[in-house]
Amino acid sequence: MANLHRNDFFHSASELTSEFAKTLKYDGPVLQKHWKPKTTVPAVDFSSQAVRTFTADETISLIKLVRICVEEIDAFLARGLEGERVLKLLERDLLARQPELTAKGPAIAARRVRKVKKRALELYALRATPTEVAHVLGVAI
Repeated sequence: MANLHRNDFFHSASELTSEFAKTLKYDGPVLQKHWKPKTTVPAVDFSSQAVRTFTADETISLIKLVRICVEEIDAFLARGLEGERVLKLLERDLLARQPELTAKGPAIAARRVRKVKKRALELYALRATPTEVAHVLGVAI
């Protein structure tokens, strides 16, 4: 549907193609029903044939929909990540930026574990205990 909308919009057709009009008619209500429980997007009418103009409210609502889609994709991909590999990758990146953290000793190891644990949560919503992180990194804390 996005491709049809883009083509109609950018190629400046004076009227909607029959294919796009049919898509709006049959898929519009389905899209409306799909998005209604997920967010409040009162400005977006997926069945509307007024595809050349966007109100400020529609634009804001569409940006919200894009954000929700990106969050859904992100969450889906994050579920497929292997936690141990993520932790090892984060450690490798950390040590490349801060080589002083390669030094031996429990205080340095604990600092490295804290930094990797924090980045895992920030970037991947990966929750792990310090003990789990230390085990994966092969350090004692």
